[in-house]
Amino acid sequence: MNMKKNIIILLVLVLLFSSASFSLTFSDVGSKDWFYVDVMDLVNRGIVNGFEDGTFKPKDSVNVDQFIKMIITSLGHNFKNGEIYWAQPFIDQAIALNLIEEDTFSNYNRPITRGEMAKIIVHALNEEYTNKMYEYSFYMKDFIEFQDLDVLKAFYFGIITGYPDGYFYPDKNASRAEASTMLVRMIREDRRVDTDYLLNQEAQLMELNDYYMNLRSYYLDLYDKGFEYEPYLFDNGDVLYDSAVGEIDVYIWYNGDIFIGEISDGEYGNQGYFNWQVNEYIGQLENGTRQGVGVMLFDDAVYTGDFLNGDMTGSGMVKWNDGFSFNGEYLDGSVNGLGKQYYPNGDYYIGYFNDGKKDFIGSYSYQNGLTYFGTFNNEEMDADEFTMYYNYSDQNEFETKVNEIISQNITSEMTTNEKIKAIYDYLILNVTYDNEGYQSENISNESHSAYGAIVLGKAVCDGYTDALNLLLNRLGIESDIVIGQANDEGHAWNLIKFSDGYFYADATWDDGDDGKLRYDFYKKTEAQMETNHEIEKIVK
Repeated sequence: MNMKKNIIILLVLVLLFSSASFSLTFSDVGSKDWFYVDVMDLVNRGIVNGFEDGTFKPKDSVNVDQFIKMIITSLGHNFKNGEIYWAQPFIDQAIALNLIEEDTFSNYNRPITRGEMAKIIVHALNEEYTNKMYEYSFYMKDFIEFQDLDVLKAFYFGIITGYPDGYFYPDKNASRAEASTMLVRMIREDRRVDTDYLLNQEAQLMELNDYYMNLRSYYLDLYDKGFEYEPYLFDNGDVLYDSAVGEIDVYIWYNGDIFIGEISDGEYGNQGYFNWQVNEYIGQLENGTRQGVGVMLFDDAVYTGDFLNGDMTGSGMVKWNDGFSFNGEYLDGSVNGLGKQYYPNGDYYIGYFNDGKKDFIGSYSYQNGLTYFGTFNNEEMDADEFTMYYNYSDQNEFETKVNEIISQNITSEMTTNEKIKAIYDYLILNVTYDNEGYQSENISNESHSAYGAIVLGKAVCDGYTDALNLLLNRLGIESDIVIGQANDEGHAWNLIKFSDGYFYADATWDDGDDGKLRYDFYKKTEAQMETNHEIEKIVK
């Protein structure tokens, strides 16, 4: 009896559940709170209630057993509390539904973390996902550290959104407000959030572009029609048309440059249009300098977005006349930070840039959906650690095959040199050179990649090279890509760290497609390779 009494007293102090269908009000939940709609939804569904003192305590943490009861009830399962341990029926059901494993939690009476909560919700969802979700990992700054795919799925589905600083904090205890919002988003698709940050930013910038381009047209129409008020002529040849009533003024410099906007007591207003004959700007101003948001028109491109002290800095979008476009972050007029670049042929890159070049983590998707996800070094896919997949598929044959190759050809007893030779031999015996593509000058994206060599068994030189590079790096063996010329044609091969030093290897030239192993270009010094290979650069 004492145990039962203690449980009853405890339940008075924690989250209560009810089958009531009426709405309650809480002294600490206001209609303007971000969680208000979701909390009230769960209350009306009888999934959650408040405390006896009339509060909901939205900032308090949620225990594991409390959240398990919430989600089981949300899924339509109704149980009475257990006699010995109130949450046991709900935990048993969660295990039966594969929401958790029997050993997932050693202690149910502790706060649940945001990451744990996201995992349980994803296991409860009956949703299909594709590899495109990997692109969403760029919107969580700490995903690279924790790399929990269930958390990524929850973000992809719009169940979670992270914090305003761009981090998810999976190890942080979940609050009652957060738990309520995540549950409602699980139940109701209309409450989910579009978490494609760059796509949303692009839509906003397109609206901004439309607004300022329309304003530019309005200003230019006024300019073309002329002005009723008299011009003021300066000694240096400049001309000012001053409306004198706070409306649109025009200043024309002696060299032909033009400003259209408000001018008061010799000072520019907070918005206007500049035409410097070479470039144009329409947007916000501060002390005559581009500051805020606006549109910059160049001879070959249009930038829309943020400006700071006259420079393109902040969120921005550029569209070039040749079909290229970019949406992302700028710093001092150059692409820096996260961004998405579109190519005229339908390819696109999403990831990080440094001073205008792809650098660090990113993914490059070809128009047919084949995607490289990994690291970039000064615009180059460095091929050290990456994966490949089709972004519209929910399968990853590439990773499956990589693991298979390593497990079937490598043992822990092998020396470094034996491991290198085993992988080299595998590629020569299992990859065919894409002669058809080479002869027709129509080589597929797959044949140019490790995907072609590893999954399809067909590749050209960069496919062989990338595959060898990846497999060796997965084994902890240093290998880099060498780009250069061989027999007066562009070519690629590898620089590998053997146990006795660095040597070159060219699997493409050693593969005769006849089932025989050759080592004419295996483990060669630079002097030996220079007889028919010319190095242009090494991608580290």
